[in-house]
Amino acid sequence: MIGLKHPGIFGQPAKAAWGEIWDSIGPASDVVRSGQAVYKTDDQMFFNSLTELHLPEEVYHSWHWTPVWHEDGSINGIWNTTWETTTKVIAERRLSCMSELFSKLADTRTQEQFGERTLEVLARNPCETYRQTPNNIYPQFICILDSV
Repeated sequence: MIGLKHPGIFGQPAKAAWGEIWDSIGPASDVVRSGQAVYKTDDQMFFNSLTELHLPEEVYHSWHWTPVWHEDGSINGIWNTTWETTTKVIAERRLSCMSELFSKLADTRTQEQFGERTLEVLARNPCETYRQTPNNIYPQFICILDSV
């Protein structure tokens, strides 16, 4: 999460520290400052980091913000508890995609049906296709092609 912002992020106002996601988390700080806690489950966030394909990195977090009360009754800060859930979210999504695919292919009789049904399922699940390139699916094949 912090990545290259370390150590300069420490002590910074939240809006400056988390500028790239402030539009999505900023309103929650107003709720917490009013005295209510906020909880989000598997909240998708796009930090300033890119994948090897130069796409925004897909990251999910579950988080809980609670007001920190001062003795005088005012709110003195926000207690932030967060944990990354990216692996879980992506695994659940992939399992769902594969389940749908297997269900659609169960009674397939022709190559044409196989192709049509596969494309139909993948079109509804675009998150599972954009990351794949021939190089990361078949690296040994790419090596052979490169040597030709």
